[in-house]
Amino acid sequence: FIAIQEHILNNTIWSICLIILCIIVYKKKQLD
Repeated sequence: FIAIQEHILNNTIWSICLIILCIIVYKKKQLD
């Protein structure tokens, strides 16, 4: 159960990081 919670937490952190990266790339493309 704890292992599953950690896995979900890691997935959530990765998802947030990917979303932030997408936003940064999108904003950079908007500036160009």
